[in-house]
Amino acid sequence: MIVSNELFTKTMAFHKVIGIDLGTTYSVVSTWDYDRQDVVVIPSAIGGSNTVPSIVGLAPDGNIIVGVPAQNNLVIDPNNTVIEVKREMGVFEREPNAQTGDPGEPRRIRFRGRAYLPEEISAFILMELKRQAENYIGESIHDAVITVPAYFKEPQKIATAAAAAMARLNLKQLLKEPTAAAICCGFDKACDSKKHIYAVYDLGGGTCDVSIIEVSRGNISVIETESDPWLGGGDFDDLITGYVLQQIQVKHNVDLSHNSEIWARIKCEAEMRKRELSIATSAIINLPFLTPQFNVNIPIARATFESIIEELLKESLDCIDGVIESACNRSGVKREEIEQVLLVGGSARIPRIRKLLAQHMTMPEKDIRIDANPDEAVSRGAALVALAYHSSERFEGKEKTIDRMQSYYSLLGISPSAIPKEIRDACDRKLKELNERQHNARDLEEKQKFLDYLKEIHIAYETLLRPKNREDYDRINSHLIALEMGADIRAVGQFQSTAPLVFISAKSEDFGFAQQVYDFLVSRGVPTFFSQESLPQLGDADFRKRIDQALDQAKHMIVVTSCKEYVESPWVQAEWGFFINEKRSGRKSGNLITLIVGSLQPKDLPPGLRYYQALNHKPQIFEDIMRYLSH
Repeated sequence: MIVSNELFTKTMAFHKVIGIDLGTTYSVVSTWDYDRQDVVVIPSAIGGSNTVPSIVGLAPDGNIIVGVPAQNNLVIDPNNTVIEVKREMGVFEREPNAQTGDPGEPRRIRFRGRAYLPEEISAFILMELKRQAENYIGESIHDAVITVPAYFKEPQKIATAAAAAMARLNLKQLLKEPTAAAICCGFDKACDSKKHIYAVYDLGGGTCDVSIIEVSRGNISVIETESDPWLGGGDFDDLITGYVLQQIQVKHNVDLSHNSEIWARIKCEAEMRKRELSIATSAIINLPFLTPQFNVNIPIARATFESIIEELLKESLDCIDGVIESACNRSGVKREEIEQVLLVGGSARIPRIRKLLAQHMTMPEKDIRIDANPDEAVSRGAALVALAYHSSERFEGKEKTIDRMQSYYSLLGISPSAIPKEIRDACDRKLKELNERQHNARDLEEKQKFLDYLKEIHIAYETLLRPKNREDYDRINSHLIALEMGADIRAVGQFQSTAPLVFISAKSEDFGFAQQVYDFLVSRGVPTFFSQESLPQLGDADFRKRIDQALDQAKHMIVVTSCKEYVESPWVQAEWGFFINEKRSGRKSGNLITLIVGSLQPKDLPPGLRYYQALNHKPQIFEDIMRYLSH
């Protein structure tokens, strides 16, 4: 069986102005599906989840990674991973002074050995959301409605708009999150002409925001808002992590609380178990090989979890009391006028919250509403608002670069070291020329095409390229020469090689784990061929030819196996021999990696092979594979 990495063109029609919930811990992107006549949340490229972790990290090869790969990187390399950057947006170390003309000193974040503005980090997240939307819709996306908390002041809004420009998105509207959530739940379609008062309780991963909104037919206005920017699901994860570390100290008499990598790994597990406890009454925190000395297996009941976070939940009630008091003082809105409370944000799923709010507001639980998936409500509302805007043909904003030392390379998420110096120099000359004569729409359009072309050049080099011969290299250079002469070159696909970098082989019973390896490698941009041993396929001459071709081209081979008979099969022995025999393949034997699963032992393998005891529950296995491949 061949698992194809091709993208299939979708025939469905989508609105090309997307709605983005740029969250503190998770982000979501949605759009309108004209065929379904409904909003569709665009699934993440990795894992299929509708939420993308708002995390930016640095891969071992030096490239920037966003979302799930960065979340995985947090456990392995927390010092090269940025989380919860939204909290730093528009924050100044030294406030601006209009009277003296002092522009102030914005807060910066250390990342990749340099100081980044928070909006530059946010731009990487927006780039990833934009890329996923383009892959799903099948067309270029240039426009977005982006939501912001109701408490965001002008510097924070300006920073968000700057992040959108760096991601090459035309910002159609900055929409307040409680307004978006209310629109998602249809509050703007009131059946009567009366004014209705609601509270929106938004408990996300990093903040707790409570807003009082006034709704009438076709109109939603935020009357008052109160926020605790340091209260959210991440704080609950920290409390669970602390609980686990206490249990470890009691049981094993060791304090691990100062080990950042162990803390990160426990917190990652804590987040998953927290989600599980929203629907189950108990869960098990399972951390095999947390240290070389012991595994961790700690049961936690929902009641225990709720008791751990009870004080923080009560702090969120202070936000409700504060916002009601402010709304009463400024707008005359009384507590008893609030008809219902709308729950938004992933942490709002915790069952205890609904009961606590019902008691505190003296309302029946049915009036504490979760109408839509609380993770998706804000993004869905933004997508509905986006319907009012027409899509653009191109990015129309002023060019903004991320980290001027890296210029357009960082803007496009490109690693300069991945591109040969001759091509970098040609690109630099062309961009300098375009910058010097950027005076009219035609110049801007040519620059846009050039930047798009640069992105394609990078994709080719990073994922499929590494030219195998002089002919490929000359073809690339000929494109660049023509580009410098002013031609509209958009034919990178002509020189993209389909040769795999990695060949994966596995027997059918190990297919599931091999599929995980394949998905991981593809997510990291590694061209991969996946072969599943199957008798009907062995009789297919074309399939056999494709396998032989992939074996001939691949630089690395990964065999996933739990079966000694599979190791001894003539077909696998032939494949292995192809890689082991330097005279025949021209490769070193170290290019073959065997992942051992199940009861198979290293002694069952042919001598001289690089192997790895691949237990499914060892989270570092995928990063180990990447390190093997980089050697």
